[in-house]
Amino acid sequence: MLARNLEIKVQCTPVELSAIGGRSEKMGVERFELLRQIDTYFSVAQGRLKLRQIDSEDGSQLAELIAYHRANDSGSRWSDYQRVEIESERAQGLITALGISCGILIVVDKVRTVGLWRRTRIHLDEVAELGSYVELETVAGDDDLDEDIQSEHALAIRLLGLESLPVIAGSYSDLLKSQSANSKVRNDS
Repeated sequence: MLARNLEIKVQCTPVELSAIGGRSEKMGVERFELLRQIDTYFSVAQGRLKLRQIDSEDGSQLAELIAYHRANDSGSRWSDYQRVEIESERAQGLITALGISCGILIVVDKVRTVGLWRRTRIHLDEVAELGSYVELETVAGDDDLDEDIQSEHALAIRLLGLESLPVIAGSYSDLLKSQSANSKVRNDS
């Protein structure tokens, strides 16, 4: 069975990102973990597929293959996903194999500060070539009602003060592809 979460992504300035981090601490998020994540996206027929390489601040490394399906709707949207942890030493070989068979779509490089409040993962992101973002993922368990997840998600948005920030409909990969396409058009002109 696929896992599910309700998520939203908003764009912000570095100053706003810092303020949101402060508000999350006031909400009771005790510990944030600083991670560097490199997501390699592959061309697939449906949904999205990425291999994430994670370097933690404690020096540990992790890799996971993540398949997910999520609409590119503006606002909060449901995401169905499957994560498969792999040995970090095997990540590059898997990237090569998937790249040969599927094609590499784009690579997203980010520094992510992650905290947890109730069932909601709070991601404070600095994305290379894109800037600062906040992403919330309120995780639904097997027995959770959608209304309960939506209620917690809305409360987290309100407590963090995200309502006035621009909502991003797609993924970071979509933003980078769009930026690259726009840059190519400008350069070709």
